[in-house]
Amino acid sequence: MKPLTKKESEVMNILWKEHPLSASQIQKRYSELSIYSIQQLIQRLMDTGFIKVECIDYSGKKLSRFFAPNVSLPEYIEYIIGKETKNYKDTTFFLVEKMESKETLEELEKLVQKRKKEIEEKNCKEK
Repeated sequence: MKPLTKKESEVMNILWKEHPLSASQIQKRYSELSIYSIQQLIQRLMDTGFIKVECIDYSGKKLSRFFAPNVSLPEYIEYIIGKETKNYKDTTFFLVEKMESKETLEELEKLVQKRKKEIEEKNCKEK
């Protein structure tokens, strides 16, 4: 796996939100690029294993390939952040400091409490 370029990231974000999509459907959602550019990006993403052909079906009157992610967003984020605990910690601290929504912070706090409970239960079972 390699880091995505900005344009590849845009295509992947579209596919992570909604899939499968044809090249023309992706182009409608990323209208800054021509269909030719979208097709080149799709080919690169397929070559690197980020996406796959989910199915072949009709899009309007013509047969089209429909694409879906082969790498999930969490898998990609884990790759970018790295597997070292220090990287997770530093990145998490950075993201929390940038959050401006009280609701998001409250959701995060619930998630942290849930995870702490899971770890405690796991530790109890191991003893």
